[in-house]
Amino acid sequence: MTAAAQLAALRRGVVSILPEEELRARLETGRPLRVKLGVDPTAPDIHLGHTVPLEKLRQFQDLGHQASGPRCVTTASGCRSCRSKTSCA
Repeated sequence: MTAAAQLAALRRGVVSILPEEELRARLETGRPLRVKLGVDPTAPDIHLGHTVPLEKLRQFQDLGHQASGPRCVTTASGCRSCRSKTSCA
């Protein structure tokens, strides 16, 4: 898929892409991007609204890029990004 087609797909469902020129330049290199989302899985205010950026990460994956998000979402109080005594699968 061309960089222009990928950019058009990524524009769907967003108000703006900042900085769009940089994203376009990186897509034009042809190398897969590494896209990350940082979320504290122990935060008390995680809600369904957090699925919006997760869906966008999935869209990057579908376009052939490497996307990573929270590694662990659990109610275990000791779990902090899967680096705790609590086992987080």
